[in-house]
Amino acid sequence: GSALSQTGHFIFKGLFSGEFKAGRIETFETGKVDSRWKKEYGVWMVRSFDGLFVLSAFSAFGCSPEWIEKQQKFYCKCHDKSYYKTGISFQGAAGKSLERFKVTRAPDGEILVDKSKTFLLEKNQWQHPLSILPV
Repeated sequence: GSALSQTGHFIFKGLFSGEFKAGRIETFETGKVDSRWKKEYGVWMVRSFDGLFVLSAFSAFGCSPEWIEKQQKFYCKCHDKSYYKTGISFQGAAGKSLERFKVTRAPDGEILVDKSKTFLLEKNQWQHPLSILPV
């Protein structure tokens, strides 16, 4: 079901599908999964050593996995499924990896996420330059 957040946005997969600014890349810690935009926009921001990518906080089944820092994985209790920090599915029901969203730098230097453009590992789209923002 849908729920209203404190900001008045609905929290529902696909409802917000446009662009939003996510702050400066320096505010995201390397090697960490950042959930600051999960409630409002349904995404996790992940800064790796190569760059920053934006994962959908919803699985292909429409459930929202949780990030478990101690185990360094996302776990979806709906389908007993696990994903690596990269979004790749590695345990549980067969299915797709988590989607990545288009990420670029806005003219003012902030991170710009565009949820209308998705990239799927299974379609070899993670090689696309807009699926990760170089650091």
